[in-house]
Order: sequence, then C-alpha cells, then structure tokens
Amino acid sequence: MIPLIPDNFFVSLAITVIFGLMFATVLTMIVVPIFYALFYRIHEDPEPEPVSAPE
Repeated sequence: MIPLIPDNFFVSLAITVIFGLMFATVLTMIVVPIFYALFYRIHEDPEPEPVSAPE
C-alpha cells in the first residue's frame, strides 16, 4: 500500500487500508489475548517449589 500513497487517485484508499491493517494487527495481537486471559481467568503459574534430592 505504501507505493500507492504518492498517487492522487489512490491515496485515500492506501491510507485507509494501512491504518485498518495496523488497527486489526494491534487488536488481534494485543487486545484479544488480554480479554481472553481476563475472561477465562488465566494466570501465570507461580514458580514451582524446588524438589530436594533424596538423602
């Protein structure tokens, strides 16, 4: 889409598609996983306690 920016006929289309793709990427990669973790109450597991060697 970047090569279409200097073209007077396609500049508005190119900018709309670029920002739409950026918004969709942020939504998919950041917002959706956060809401998924909150909705299903997914938490990072705490560090397991070290197991001592048998004596």
